[in-house]
Parts: sequence; structure tokens; C-alpha cells
Amino acid sequence: MPKSPKLPPAAEWASPKEWPTLRKRPNQSRSRALVDAVAQASLRILDEGGDEALTVARIAELSGAAVGSIYQYFPNKDAIVALLYEQVLDEEAEHLRLMQARLVGMPLATALREILANIIRVELRLFKLNQAFHLRYHNALHLGMWRGPYQNKAEFIDATWLPLLQIYRDEISTPSPQVGRLFTRPGFAQRYPSYAGRPSGPVGIYRINRQLGSDGYGLLTAGPT
Repeated sequence: MPKSPKLPPAAEWASPKEWPTLRKRPNQSRSRALVDAVAQASLRILDEGGDEALTVARIAELSGAAVGSIYQYFPNKDAIVALLYEQVLDEEAEHLRLMQARLVGMPLATALREILANIIRVELRLFKLNQAFHLRYHNALHLGMWRGPYQNKAEFIDATWLPLLQIYRDEISTPSPQVGRLFTRPGFAQRYPSYAGRPSGPVGIYRINRQLGSDGYGLLTAGPT
């Protein structure tokens, strides 16, 4: 069983500009096959042994790629893990696009539960892939902003959450500022102190999603106070 990683303090979290990148992108089929083999081997190693087991020597052994060839494309181990996250985020971004299309015509309460369940599922998937990396680069791992045109989270909210609320304007009867704070990290931690960390297990995920969906619907439909 993989050991729990030593997680970095918040002060050491990297900014999005510090995201690890490849030395060069593979352009030919042979180089793309090498990079893909490295990625698949890394996924297997992380799944079986965790971050401590992920070494370039072990990746080379499992993928069949020479150590020197790996370093031609990856400057360090973080760059390899970053590629895995890029692949996951691209996949989840497409899933999010399809989910948004399904929300049309869905009741507000159901839509909130769908949205929040997806947020929690994606966050847990990213966290479990490599916990130390996820916390270190968390500021760059925002699915809604991934490869998007937004310069900051305020632009993302204006372009995504506000149009969504506009769809349900007939059901929404409060201008409460709590609505916005419900979906922010500080607001979340204050409102749900017992869930300030990661929800544990299926029961924890189910409970937090139910609570978030219920509270979000209540805030949106409570009427003026």
C-alpha cells in the first residue's frame, strides 16, 4: 500500500505560472509513442506504489524507454506528473462541456446537485492521482479555467456561474451575497468546518454533496431578508 506523502505547507504551493512543462513536445509518431509509454507506466507506478515509487529508473524499466530518452522530453519527475494531470483535465473538460448541455431544462435543485457532485468527483480524482503534487500545484488545477480564456476566477465566475443563474431566474428570488460565498473556498471552510479537509469515503462525499446542494438551493430561493 502506498505511503501517505509528506504534504507541503500552503506557503510552498506553486503558482499557475510555475506549472512544470516538457522540454519539448513530441511531434513524430515514435516520440509520441515514447511519451505515451512513459505516461502509462507512471500511472501504473503511482497506482501501485504512490509518489515515492515513481522514479525515472522505474519508469524506464516499466515503459521500455531509455533513461536518456525520457530526459529528452521531461526535465524532472514533476513534468511527468504534470502531463498526467493535463490528460485528466482535458478529459474532464470535455465531460464538463457535455454535462453543461445536459443541464438545459433540468430543475434548479437537480442542476445544483449535478454540478456540485461533478466538482467533488473531479477534485477527488485529481487529489488521488498524486496528493503531494495536487496540493503543491493546486492553484493551477482549476477545471473550469483549464485552457480557458479567463485571466482570473472572477472572469470565470462571470462567464459561467452568472449565465447559469440567469437560466433559473424564474426560480431564484434572492440577491443574497451568501450565494457567491457558498462557492468560494473561504466561504466553504467557514460554512462547513467539518469538511474543510477532503471528504472521506463515499458516505462523506454523498453527505457533503447533499448538504451543498440543499444549502445552495435554499440560498437561491429564500427570498429577500
